[in-house]
Amino acid sequence: MPQFHHWGLTLSSSPISHADASYEKRAIAFLDILGFSDLIKEGGHEREIGQIFDQLKIRAAQAERHHGKGRMQFTAFSDCIVVSEEFLDGFGALRIASYAGYLALELLGYGFLVRGGLTVGDLYHREGVVFGPAMNEAYNLESKIAVYPRLVVTESFRASAFQGVLAEVDGQTDHMRVQWTMSQYRSDFDGVTHYDIFHPLAPTPDRFISMGGGKGTSNEIRGRASIAAVRNVRQLRFKDAVAQKYNWMDNYLAVSVKQYGWQRLLEEADAPPVS
Repeated sequence: MPQFHHWGLTLSSSPISHADASYEKRAIAFLDILGFSDLIKEGGHEREIGQIFDQLKIRAAQAERHHGKGRMQFTAFSDCIVVSEEFLDGFGALRIASYAGYLALELLGYGFLVRGGLTVGDLYHREGVVFGPAMNEAYNLESKIAVYPRLVVTESFRASAFQGVLAEVDGQTDHMRVQWTMSQYRSDFDGVTHYDIFHPLAPTPDRFISMGGGKGTSNEIRGRASIAAVRNVRQLRFKDAVAQKYNWMDNYLAVSVKQYGWQRLLEEADAPPVS
């Protein structure tokens, strides 16, 4: 396990005691920002790193006040992020997958690949302190199973998301919504299931929405964001030593372009600028 020296991105100004800590069932995402440690070692990137930290603070605060149902917890340390939510009959899994995908796409825009593990289980996560069996499982997923820059999910996490979307439709027979939501979980070439960060239903970071004036359908906005994010990560921080991870991401985007009908958007991105 890594040494958890966090950045202090906690949201409460009043310290609390953890002496009465007890586990609760939570959905959790453990995310590793690939290449972030190298950026710190290189030096001279303090301003850029500070800007990224500021964005993570903003996202953490947004998650906390998003709505009154449940309470998301967010901890950042070294080059890792842990975010969790109360189980809430599976709704917590839906929310964690969506939020982790949002962060992954946003960090791609900064040039960083993100690898992660998502699961549900017993966890204590409060005011920056996080531990428990679910934490261990999420970390093992990220470090041993994911391999590529993808957000790997356990079957229990996927089943919990299914439970959550059934609860959201309030028992009504809304097969299309259930099917569309669950299609956000993608089986990869090696049989590993991961959350599809390029899926049209996944949330799009604000700075990508402004591309093209924010015009077009939600699918087109999502397509432009996905294409731009992958281009950024290639242009900003590509390293031959980890070329296979970038190649995997390129292939993932190519599959998504075909699946979601983004061929025209890709051609637009490849077209020379109009003088």
